[in-house]
Amino acid sequence: MESLRALHRNPYIVLALIFALISAGVLVERKTPSLAPFVLIVVAVATLMVRITRGRPVRMVCYAALGLLSFWIVGNSFFVSPGEEEGLFSFIPFLMLGIVNAVLVLITYSEGHMAGAVFAGASVVALLLAKGPLDFHSIDRFLIGVALFASSSYIYAHLISRAEDVREAIGAVVKATFGAAALLGIVFIIRIFDVGWLNLLMSGQSAYASKPLAVFVYVFWLALISNGFLTLIILLAYEIGLSAFNLRREVGEEGVFYVKTAGAGEPVETELEEELEEEDPYAPLIKELKNFTREAPRKYDRIKATEMLSRFKKEFNLLSQKHDTKSKAGAGELLKQAEKIIKEII
Repeated sequence: MESLRALHRNPYIVLALIFALISAGVLVERKTPSLAPFVLIVVAVATLMVRITRGRPVRMVCYAALGLLSFWIVGNSFFVSPGEEEGLFSFIPFLMLGIVNAVLVLITYSEGHMAGAVFAGASVVALLLAKGPLDFHSIDRFLIGVALFASSSYIYAHLISRAEDVREAIGAVVKATFGAAALLGIVFIIRIFDVGWLNLLMSGQSAYASKPLAVFVYVFWLALISNGFLTLIILLAYEIGLSAFNLRREVGEEGVFYVKTAGAGEPVETELEEELEEEDPYAPLIKELKNFTREAPRKYDRIKATEMLSRFKKEFNLLSQKHDTKSKAGAGELLKQAEKIIKEII
């Protein structure tokens, strides 16, 4: 608990650790590429550390850096040297891409659309630096490949960010996985033309060389299995973790926030909330709003409740002009809940 508080209070420590991880990851990929999948697993753990860090700009920088490292490693794993074209259909690179997309799902589901988009957007830069998978021989096909490959990951952030519960999130993951698999299939059809049909025929991959549709179906299947399995696993594991810590994920207009609940579902105060009350300018307002939404139906009439809500709104507007912390979204969502409760008071 003390280490978590230290990370929360000192975001630049987290930033330094992330850049140290990137340096180590680059070194591992260059010296011992076989260990690169383990680097991606460490990246997944690092995103959880970033999530509890105070300061949205710092978190976005961390997500961009982690995305750049992850997609660079994946891009290099897809590289195939001339004469080794049979490696085009290896399952390992797809498995590594599945790990990265699972990390993307974790970031988007826990933080919101912007964080997921930043992580996925880093793939564009990574593809320019990596040796593969877009080892095309013309600028037009290369740009098309970049757009398709980056979109195959961004689609997860786009579909999952607004999911309000785990059922919607699972549905979004399934849709995104099918969409991503189709986009990757198109990328590989373009890629096959560039590495040369003759090389494929000579390497024994004649079935794929003579039938572009076979390439699409096989790549579609590899991407479907790797992405689908890993993204669903990490999503369910995250939900189990929230349940274990009595947390409930909520989605508001300004992003994702969390409500601490007791076993019966009643909001409760946590030790960390009390400690951060002095640091977070929204903490006193959030505390009052939680008490208000819990007590208003039985304690106040509509006139009194409306007066209190008006005071809360004024305080929220003043805070919004001065502070933009991650608690802002939670306070805004609680205000909306309070408005709904007042409408139900007779």
